[in-house]
Amino acid sequence: METGSVFGCHYRVTASGQGTKAEKAAGNAGGSEKKLSEAAELSDFKRKFYDDLSRIVPYKTTRDTTLIISEEAFLKMKEDPAYREKVLALIRRDWGNYCGPGKYKVLITVGADLKDYRASSWPVSNGRQCSRSRRYVRKKLYKKLRKKRLEKKERLEEYLEGEMMIKRLVQALRNEEAANEMLLRKYKELRECW
Repeated sequence: METGSVFGCHYRVTASGQGTKAEKAAGNAGGSEKKLSEAAELSDFKRKFYDDLSRIVPYKTTRDTTLIISEEAFLKMKEDPAYREKVLALIRRDWGNYCGPGKYKVLITVGADLKDYRASSWPVSNGRQCSRSRRYVRKKLYKKLRKKRLEKKERLEEYLEGEMMIKRLVQALRNEEAANEMLLRKYKELRECW
């Protein structure tokens, strides 16, 4: 059997996963008082830790921060004050750091060890500067597309001019051949007449 609490209601869980009212009442006596005091101490420690976090001033470009702290991390910080100070120093460093000219979101994850500590940030795209850069990129793209379109049009015109020249030459050759045939016929007719 296992004892737990949900929203302040303490109960015992049997192997089937269901607790009875009698077990809930029996769970409040004896060993659960020790668990209650440990849970109260942990919640008091969490409140003090969050008070310390509220004193950290984030950098002005930090738009939104998500801080995820595991239960194991709280237990270790409660047991080891040096670990708690180290975690606070890391959070202060990463949350209060300058990220760049735009607005940034920050995600910080704290685990049971320092190797489980992670912090990352990324830019927020709805800022005024981002829209300026988007407009610049869009304008640059349209210029590039316009240039490609003009080059394609020029190549097509050159191709069509070449085709027209070939057609004119072919037509001129046909006309010349027709004229030569006509002259040859007339010459033959004149020769027969003589």
